[in-house]
Amino acid sequence: MSQNKMFIIPVWCVLVFCLIWPALYNHQPFFFADTSAYLRGADAGIAKLTHHTSRWTQSTENDDRKVESLSSTKDRAVLLGRSVYYGILLCLGDWLYNLWPTILLQALCVLLALSLTLSQSGKPQPTTLATATLVLCLFSPLAFYASYLMPDIFTGIAILGMGNLIIYHLHMTRAHAATWAMLLCISALFHSSNLLLLITMAVAYAAVTAFTDRRFSKTVIAAFLLAIMCGVAGEALFSFGVKAVLKSDPIRPPFITARLLEEGTGADYLRATCPQSGFEVCHFIDHLPVSNSDDFLWSQDPKLGGFAIASPEARHRLGDEQYRFAIAVFQHAPWAQIKASLKDAGKQLAMFGLSEFSGFRQTAAFYNDHLPADYMNQLRQSAAWGQNVSSQIVTYASGVGALAALCLIAAAFFYPALRKQISPDLRALIIVCAAGLLTNDVLCGALSTPHERYQMRAIWIIPLLGLMILDKIRRKQV
Repeated sequence: MSQNKMFIIPVWCVLVFCLIWPALYNHQPFFFADTSAYLRGADAGIAKLTHHTSRWTQSTENDDRKVESLSSTKDRAVLLGRSVYYGILLCLGDWLYNLWPTILLQALCVLLALSLTLSQSGKPQPTTLATATLVLCLFSPLAFYASYLMPDIFTGIAILGMGNLIIYHLHMTRAHAATWAMLLCISALFHSSNLLLLITMAVAYAAVTAFTDRRFSKTVIAAFLLAIMCGVAGEALFSFGVKAVLKSDPIRPPFITARLLEEGTGADYLRATCPQSGFEVCHFIDHLPVSNSDDFLWSQDPKLGGFAIASPEARHRLGDEQYRFAIAVFQHAPWAQIKASLKDAGKQLAMFGLSEFSGFRQTAAFYNDHLPADYMNQLRQSAAWGQNVSSQIVTYASGVGALAALCLIAAAFFYPALRKQISPDLRALIIVCAAGLLTNDVLCGALSTPHERYQMRAIWIIPLLGLMILDKIRRKQV
């Protein structure tokens, strides 16, 4: 066995733990408001099928705290939009050891994606992978999102996977292509925005190959279609299971309707056409204007909330009509809607920060109602309970890392001496990844409320590309 092979396993073990250093510092993986929804959704399904209750089931049934859940098997109202498959991953981590295995698996997926990407520049030495990982841990938010109990980390993995498949498929082994296909399937199953991103990029790839002389790859299309089919089939299977058990279709939250109401174009349409248009959302016309789409979706305040305070039947109608409502709003004011969507996409593109990783004391009431007592006690003792997590420092470091990488990327494209040292494939990978990052911002900004995490969850790809440029230069000089 060569010396490099002897070091691979211990190096990977060390790097996996480096990728979750924020959680280790925090003494707990990081929760988000939606984490409990993912967990309780999967846990409720498992309890229904196996009659086995967990601390999440028991906390709802036995605690004095009142957990207001919009997704309830008792009411036969189960929400779509929070992947049951990611919820199962969380349940697995919960059963094994306080959710730590979940983030360890996430970190392992990240490390696998980094290794596959760096291998396109030649077989990566353990030192190369270690250097890249450590730099990304310090100068990007990668480690924070690997430590996050949310599927956000898989968006960056999906963008990187699409870039690798599109650019390097001719030089890729079957094992590497199959691994990327597997990671894309996981990403599509874990979050609907990843599925939409995959569909958009697949259509863009087909269009580019159709109108240019770039060769059409069956491997790329097969991987994309497999991932898309996994995402669609996974949601269909979940819907079928819910209907079979509860005799009721799951409810899709009206994210698009809420977004249009906040943008103002939906509100203008309602004022002009209700009640003649016959949309269920007309019943909430007295809530206009909507200043925040999240309030319309989730607030229990009768003056702000819409979806959350509606009956299960009304929630069904709100979810079912949102696509028709979007088409009607666009037909009513197409240019106003395009302008509003572009404005939101620009707002999303400009958001930068890690504020959701600290200051949990400010939202203590929410987590006290939604977490089992033992997790709540751990949260109170964590660094994130106050402002003790160094998220602000990492935000600045991430800005420095992204800015330095962008300067290096610009030089690789426009500075002749450096351009000669960078392969056309690497420049093409940069373009595809940039398209993926921009598409992620546009989709999230236009279809959901702009949030820092939509930007930050994948921005670590930029310094990774910068490191690949530096590695190319180093190899040329050796």
